[in-house]
Parts: sequence; structure tokens; C-alpha cells
Amino acid sequence: MRVSMIVSEQLDQLGVQFPDCDIAAFADLSTGMVLSARVVGKVSQERLDDLCLSAMDVLDGQTANNVTRTMWPKSSDRIRCAVRFQTDQVELFLRSAQMPEDALCLVCATKVDLPALISVAEDTLSRIEMGH
Repeated sequence: MRVSMIVSEQLDQLGVQFPDCDIAAFADLSTGMVLSARVVGKVSQERLDDLCLSAMDVLDGQTANNVTRTMWPKSSDRIRCAVRFQTDQVELFLRSAQMPEDALCLVCATKVDLPALISVAEDTLSRIEMGH
């Protein structure tokens, strides 16, 4: 129970720092499950599930493999960060450095300060991992 409280607290803090972030979800890429989420407004479980599937694709799936082979053909490293731009939102997927099956999935307004968000998201993941 304490771990889920730490995750929720960290997602809430991220949301306070980035009020344009409508979804902040902590996901397990190995199971394809969102373990905890902070959402603004109504967000269906289906939307969270789809977000997790997107994270699995861009970080570990065919899309990730295609990008890795094209951009870094000699690298065996896994993609740690992926960004997908939509018309009115940006989706950020960030893999944990310490526990590669853990990831953050964030959906924010396009006006978000992306470099700052990535930095805070990395720190958030580290704090979550330290809480395990």
C-alpha cells in the first residue's frame, strides 16, 4: 500500500508543476498495465490502456525497433524516451533507467515546456523507484 501512495504522491506533484498535463500514468511495460494514474477530468480506463499500449510500442515494440535500427543500427540500447505530437496534445513516454519495465506516460497540452517536463519526469521516475 505504501508504494502506491508514493507513486500517487509523485504523480500529483508532477501535475502541480505542469497543470497542462491532463494524464500522468505510471505503467508496467512488462504487463501492459497502468498501475497508477493522475487524470484531469474524465478519462476512461480504455484511454489509459491505449496509452500504455502506445508506450509499449514506442519504447519496446515494432516502432521502437524501426527507429533504433534506422537511427542507431549498432546500438543495443533500449529507447528511454519517446514523444508523439498530436494536433492539440503531446504524449511523452519515459522509461525508468533503474527498472526498465517501469515507465511514465504523460499527456499534456502542446504548449508544455517539453525539456522541463522531461527533466521533471525523469526525477519523478527516480523518486518512485527509490520508494520501492
